[in-house]
Amino acid sequence: AIDPVVPSTGKRGRMTEDKEGTLAAIALREDDETLKPLEFLFASYEPQWWWWEIYICLKRIILTNVDFFLVTAPKLQLISVLAVVVVDLELTSSCAPYLADSDDLFADIAQWCTVAILIFSIALEVEAIEPESSGVGLSFVLLLFAVIIAFVGYGIHYAWADLKDIPSHLLSVQKRLTIEKKVQKARCVVELETELRELGGHVRRSRSAEAGLDPTPEDDEYFCEVHCY
Repeated sequence: AIDPVVPSTGKRGRMTEDKEGTLAAIALREDDETLKPLEFLFASYEPQWWWWEIYICLKRIILTNVDFFLVTAPKLQLISVLAVVVVDLELTSSCAPYLADSDDLFADIAQWCTVAILIFSIALEVEAIEPESSGVGLSFVLLLFAVIIAFVGYGIHYAWADLKDIPSHLLSVQKRLTIEKKVQKARCVVELETELRELGGHVRRSRSAEAGLDPTPEDDEYFCEVHCY
């Protein structure tokens, strides 16, 4: 099931109520082979919010078609988009649908940056500010960039514990791949030596049978061992 019941608790996994139970529910969901073809749609979300990707797709459809529905009211388009983004920000903040807390945070930051850009765009649309002026317009532009940089900086600071481990993680992955290649090569060599020994033994037995000799000679009485270098 996409939102399975945990056998040990008899309940569905909810991160705010039982983190261990939620992790167990996620493990059950990952083991369900019938869900593998659709796993990309819900793998990043908690079991409770498995449908969140559908909501995101609907939101994108609305945002990309606002100009079509409000073609006769261009100034209302930005306000409508701002309303949709604010509602989405509230839902994302209250639901926290992602498995990783850092993903929830970055989703909030992305929405706040979008809100800041929309407010600036609305101010330009109603001609409340003039970017070319050296007074309020320039200050507003600098404020917009400062807000975006502050949000991004906060997100990086929050997730720094995970981000700083990326180089070491990549290095460990590279080492693991190198070790796996060496192990695979060693296995191939061992398998080749085994096959050559079996082939040599088969040849000795065949020739011994033809010559009427002992088919299992000792100390390479008739034929030398075959070695792989």
